[in-house]
Amino acid sequence: MKILVVIILAVQGIVMAYAFQCIARADLQAGCQFGPIRIPLGRTVTLRDPCVRVRCPGHGLKLEVDGCPFRGGSNPHPGAPSRFNHLAYPFCCDSCNAVFV
Repeated sequence: MKILVVIILAVQGIVMAYAFQCIARADLQAGCQFGPIRIPLGRTVTLRDPCVRVRCPGHGLKLEVDGCPFRGGSNPHPGAPSRFNHLAYPFCCDSCNAVFV
């Protein structure tokens, strides 16, 4: 009996360790959700952390997410001087680290 309890607890721990996190969701009636942020259908929000622009187009079950290019820290967007990197996308792209693939 003790072995069965140990096996059940071990399986439960493994299942919890592999639980998926669904950061983005879309619904044709309710709008979209990106992390804790609700986005009405047809609207767009720009964020600072993560540095992205998220659109909830209102057609189909999808979100559209624009991020910064791989060459972060290079001020890739016109009109996005580094002194404004505390602002939302695309102005925060200048503070992103470069990604090497």
